[in-house]
Amino acid sequence: MVFRIMKRILLLLFLCFLAAVGEETSVDRASVEADKCPDHCNRHGVCISNGSNPYCVCDDGWGGVACADVRYDLSADEPISITIRDKQTVYCNITTQVPPFNNLTVYLQSFSKLPAVSTPSLYVGRDYYPDSDNNEYSDITTARQKSITVLDPKAGNWYIALVGRDSPSLILTIQVNMDDVCFSNCSANGKCQPPDDKGYVKCLCNYGYQGEYCEEYMPVMRNATPYTGHVDHGLWNYWHFNITVEPTKGMFLLLSVGGAADKQNLPELYTQINGRPTETQYVCHQPNTSSSTVSLIENDSSYTCVVNDTTMLGKGNAWYIGVLGTKLSEVSGNYTVMATLHLSGTPPLLLSSPLLEENIVAMKWKWKQRRVL
Repeated sequence: MVFRIMKRILLLLFLCFLAAVGEETSVDRASVEADKCPDHCNRHGVCISNGSNPYCVCDDGWGGVACADVRYDLSADEPISITIRDKQTVYCNITTQVPPFNNLTVYLQSFSKLPAVSTPSLYVGRDYYPDSDNNEYSDITTARQKSITVLDPKAGNWYIALVGRDSPSLILTIQVNMDDVCFSNCSANGKCQPPDDKGYVKCLCNYGYQGEYCEEYMPVMRNATPYTGHVDHGLWNYWHFNITVEPTKGMFLLLSVGGAADKQNLPELYTQINGRPTETQYVCHQPNTSSSTVSLIENDSSYTCVVNDTTMLGKGNAWYIGVLGTKLSEVSGNYTVMATLHLSGTPPLLLSSPLLEENIVAMKWKWKQRRVL
C-alpha cells in the first residue's frame, strides 16, 4: 500500500517536471520566433513581435530601424561633443517651448585636420527624424563650420540628423541656441513684430521709447525749452512731445537744432508725426527739405524748420524730432534742440507750457498763451 502511494507521488513529480521543461521550451521558442528584427536590434533594444512586421524598441540613446543610430538629447545653449564614424547617422533632439519670434539655431563644427569633405551632412525636422529625402532644413556643404537657423520656430520636438560621409571617425561639437530676437520681449516697452518676407523681425516701441529693443527712454521736450545733447557721426538721437491742443489756423511749429561752432559739424534735423523720422520718411528735413508745407530758416549756427497749420491740421498730436549725426564730418557733435508752438501775429504769440503732466509712458504739454517779449 505504501509502495503504491510512493509510486504515485514520484509519477506526479515527474509529470510536473516535464510540464515545467515544456513551458520553458515553448517560451524560448516564442522568443526566437519573435526576434526577427534586423540585426537583433543590435543589442540596443527589444524586438517586439507584430505579426509579420516585428520592430525594435530602442534603448535610451539609440535609434533607427535596428537601433544602430546613436541619439543624444540636447539642452539649449549647451554644446556637446559627438564622435561619428564612416557613413554613420547620429541623431540629436531637443524639446522646445519657444516664445514667439525667437530663433532656433543649430551649430556644427568639425575639429578634424582632414579635408573638409569629411564634414557630415546636417538635416533638421520637427516631430520626426529627418534624412536626406525628408527634412525641413538642410546643410550638405563641406564646410567645417555650418549652421541652420529656424526663424520663429513652432514649439515641439526638433530632431537633428548628422550623416557621416566616406571618412574616418570625426569628433564634432553640436549646439542648439534659442536666440531671443526681440530681446526680453522688447524690454517690456514695445511689441515684437512678426517676421517680414525676408525673415527679419523688429520691435515696435511704445510711445516714449526708442532703440533696437526699445531699451532707451526717449527724452520729452517742454515747449520753448532748449535741450542739449551729443550724437556721434551717422547715428540718431530722438526727442518727442505731444501737442494737447487742437491745431488751429495760423498756428505753426518751429523746430531748430544748433550749437555747433562749425556748421559742417551740425547734426541734421528731422521731424515726423506719429512716429520716429527716418532719412526717407519725415515731415521736415533740414538742410535738404523742399516742401510747400514747411519753411526753412538758415543761419550760420543752426537749422530751423517751420511747420505750418496746413501740415498740422488733422495729422495727429504726437511729434518726434530726430537728430542725425552729420555725414559731412567724422567729428561727433554736441547740439541744442528746441521746439516752440506759435500763433501767427505781429508779434507772434508763443504757446507756452510751464507745467508737465507725467506718467510712466509719456509726458504731455498743457498750453497757456503768452506774448513773446
